[in-house]
Amino acid sequence: MRVVGPTLPSAVRPRRRLRRTAAGVLSAVMLAAAAGLVHPGRSASADATFDSDLVALLNQDRAANGLAPLQWNDTLGSIAESGGYGGCGFPISGRAVDMVQRNYFSHVIPGCGGQNVFNVMQSAGVPFRSAGENIGWLSGESDPAAAAATLHRMFMNSPDHRANILNPSYTHVAIGSATAASWSGGGSQVSNVIVTAEEFAQLPPDAASSGGPAPSPSAPPTAGYWLAGRDGGVFAFGNAPFLGSAGNVRLQAPVVGISRTGDGGGYWLVASDGGVFTYGNAAFHGSTGANHLNAPIVGIAATPDGGGYWLVAADGGVFAFGDAAFHGSTGAVHLNAPIVGIAATPDGGGYWLVASDGGVFTYGTAAFQGSTGAARLNAPIVGTAAAPDGSGYWLVAADGGVFSFGGAPFLGSTGAMRLNQPITRIAPRTAGSGYWLVASDGGTFSFGDAPFEGSTGGQRLNAPIVAASGH
Repeated sequence: MRVVGPTLPSAVRPRRRLRRTAAGVLSAVMLAAAAGLVHPGRSASADATFDSDLVALLNQDRAANGLAPLQWNDTLGSIAESGGYGGCGFPISGRAVDMVQRNYFSHVIPGCGGQNVFNVMQSAGVPFRSAGENIGWLSGESDPAAAAATLHRMFMNSPDHRANILNPSYTHVAIGSATAASWSGGGSQVSNVIVTAEEFAQLPPDAASSGGPAPSPSAPPTAGYWLAGRDGGVFAFGNAPFLGSAGNVRLQAPVVGISRTGDGGGYWLVASDGGVFTYGNAAFHGSTGANHLNAPIVGIAATPDGGGYWLVAADGGVFAFGDAAFHGSTGAVHLNAPIVGIAATPDGGGYWLVASDGGVFTYGTAAFQGSTGAARLNAPIVGTAAAPDGSGYWLVAADGGVFSFGGAPFLGSTGAMRLNQPITRIAPRTAGSGYWLVASDGGTFSFGDAPFEGSTGGQRLNAPIVAASGH
């Protein structure tokens, strides 16, 4: 499987499978990115010589084609061979061991809701910008060096597998293998089989060969974010301080948005009735909590100095408070789809409204840079965010597809991944070039230089996550 195309519907190249009397190979490629980093130790191979020979052989072919050698990565090594994974609802081993233990041969993990190695990488915190996998099996060869040479030759004779090995973007690799006296996962009963998984990844420049640098326990995080639940619960990660929540308050209406103050010392929560809740140095400037609204509030955006904010309703009605100036709305316009978000320009002189079909409406100093209003989407748009310099904006869909316009760079998406829960918001890093995507279970996916600082993806929540803001 080859997945390409970061925004509009992806192009998919079919898997290629080679059948031989006593061997088989499959390949998969994914362009995506994920968050964070963990450092499990490297597990023992079924045969260390076999694994190291495969690494040497693929690097020889890379050198012959003018490419840099791939470095070993311990995290990928654990995934490739015997490291555990709990994202299926039951424990499984690494790729090679799992294929032997559960008698199958596929990129798709059986009984795991369609998940594959890219979901495992994401769960393990591998910060891959692109990644690929080759899997193969061989039987009847007792010499590890000969087995490695045979399997590598099969890979290089297959266009899809060769493309993984010679991908100039990849920086790291790991190989896992497992043996069995008898195995039928490849479609027929074979004896003395070795099953192999080659995991490739493009990792950031600061990712070490040992699995990437672990931050010093005493070093403070350099970025962070808040997640907000529909019940008003707030979850703070990284350097984003927890300043309070409405999680223990009986609300008249569910929370739908969160916005930070300019210095990050506070935040506002807004409910669907326009009720506004303030924390830290976020001042109360007014709300629509006591007003009769034609449509529910769906988002909030603050002015750069924190002296005001805008609320936007599903019909595009805009309500301005404090020093936030009213520049216009779609409240009196017939819309093809409801408004789902608002983003302010960094100078505070304008804002963008975005609808669920990706239609974009601009006001004040907010420039129109494009939209998906005329495009056929795989999933509805659920949020928008402005580039820190105001030169463009991102739209995000419920499947994690990211659409970038103007000077907002495309840094990756989850559009080609199978998600446990839909994406609900995008939050840009306030300094630098990166963004986070957040799912309704609090799963957090980081792209660009936005670091992974934690999530609620593995927690039991009282209410789904509906909003996020970068610190």
